[in-house]
Formats: sequence, structure tokens, C-alpha cells
Amino acid sequence: PLQQIIIDLETEGIEVNLEDVEVNSGCLLTYKGYHVVLYIQDHGMYVTHSLKGQSGYKFHIADCDKLDEMRRHGRYYRYKVSSNKSGQFLVTGYSGEKQIEEYARLKVCKFCLRKLNYDGYNHSSKPVQEKIVDEFDIGKYFSKYSSFFKELPNSSNDSPTSSYGDN
Repeated sequence: PLQQIIIDLETEGIEVNLEDVEVNSGCLLTYKGYHVVLYIQDHGMYVTHSLKGQSGYKFHIADCDKLDEMRRHGRYYRYKVSSNKSGQFLVTGYSGEKQIEEYARLKVCKFCLRKLNYDGYNHSSKPVQEKIVDEFDIGKYFSKYSSFFKELPNSSNDSPTSSYGDN
């Protein structure tokens, strides 16, 4: 099951409710101990905007004010957690009566950037802030914040045996 979680997180993502996502001491999002980003897959009638890179829903990298608002208002829509570093998210919706399911490049949430002061976001000019949003790289983000997460134990058979006694 652990291997399947890793595969699912790195490919399609896993659908969860917001309350299933945990927040570590650095305000970063975790799912079953894994560092993740959070996004809403169903973009409804706005899916074509998202596919064109216009507005649309954002993905979250931290426990930001927007997620607080979602909790306060009981808006527990279905979210997906992902650790896919490509920056492409599977989004669904409809255009007229046509169902759409495609990958889209979503933008990072500005509230999240502010929460983490990512790359000096809080003290930057508006044009620099927009550049940080436009050039946000999920792979770089995961690499930069990987030290905030404990390594999960390796249960492979080639692990060295413990030298501790039975008692």
C-alpha cells in the first residue's frame, strides 16, 4: 500500500477531503507523511480557462489564508494531493455539454507564497511577485523544502539488521 501511495502521488494524485491533509510545523502540507501540493481537480465550467492558463483555480503549497477560509465556511470540496514535480495537473470540467479531462499548468496560490515568504515574496515589488508566480517551479519547491520532512523508513529486505537486543 505504501508503494501504491507513492506511485499515485507522483502521477495522478490522490483525491482527499481537506481535513485529511495535515500541516507540519513549517505550515507545509502533508498526506500520510509525504510532502504534497493540494489542488481542486473539478474546474467545472472554468476548465477551458484553466487549460489556456487564464485564471482558474490555484494549487496550494502551504496552509494559507485561503485554505483557512475553506475550512471556516465548511467548503470541503474534493481536493487532490500530489507530489508530481511536472507542474501539470489533471483537471476536469465541461464546455457546453462536452466533458473535458486534460492536464493543465495551474498557478501557485499567492496566499501560500505570502505565508512562506517564498523567495522573498513578501518584500518584493508587484512585478517581482508576479515573476515569482509565473516562474514557480514545483520541483525546485519540493527540493528547497525537503529538509522539513522526516524520511520515511525503508522497509526493504536489504536494510541492515538492528544491533539492538530483543529486550
